[in-house]
Amino acid sequence: MAELKGVKKLDKKVSKFTEKFGCTAEMGSEFCYWKGEDLINYSLLVGLASDGLWREYVLKNFNYKIENIFMFSLLHEIGHHLTMDNFSKKMRNAEAKKVEKIEEKLNESDSEIVFRNSNLEYFDLPMERVATKWAVNFSKKHRRFLKRFWKSFQKDLYAFYALNGIKLNLS
Repeated sequence: MAELKGVKKLDKKVSKFTEKFGCTAEMGSEFCYWKGEDLINYSLLVGLASDGLWREYVLKNFNYKIENIFMFSLLHEIGHHLTMDNFSKKMRNAEAKKVEKIEEKLNESDSEIVFRNSNLEYFDLPMERVATKWAVNFSKKHRRFLKRFWKSFQKDLYAFYALNGIKLNLS
C-alpha cells in the first residue's frame, strides 16, 4: 500500500495542539495513548458502531452530547495523559488485563449484544471513565477554543484528502 502524503503536516498540526498538554501526536489506525512515550495516536477512521455507543454512553453517564467525535477522542486521550498517574502501577496493570479480556470477547464473537456489552464495559473501566470525564469538563469549558482548532485543522484535513486523491461526499 502506498504511503499517504501530508501525514507529517497533520501530525505537526495535531501535535501543536497536544503539546499544550505535554504530549505529542501521530496518525495511527485508532486513537490511543502511549504512556512511556507521552504520545497520542489519532485516527481519521470512524467506527460508526463503537463511536455511536460511546456517544450514547457519554450522554447517559456525563450528561454531555459529543459534537465532534474526532476532537472528543483526542481530548479523551489527552485525559489519559493527564490522569494516568492518578492510578497506581498495580491498578493500571489490572485494568490492562481487563482490557485484554474485553478484546478477547470482542474478537471471539460477532454478536451485537456482546459488542454492545463489551464496549460499555470498556467505557466504564476506571481509567476510561476518568479520561472521559476530563474530556467532558475540558470540552464544556473551552468550546470556542476547540471550534477554532477544528476549523483550522479541517482546512488541513481537506488539503490532505485532496493531496491523496480522496473524494469527499459532503452532501
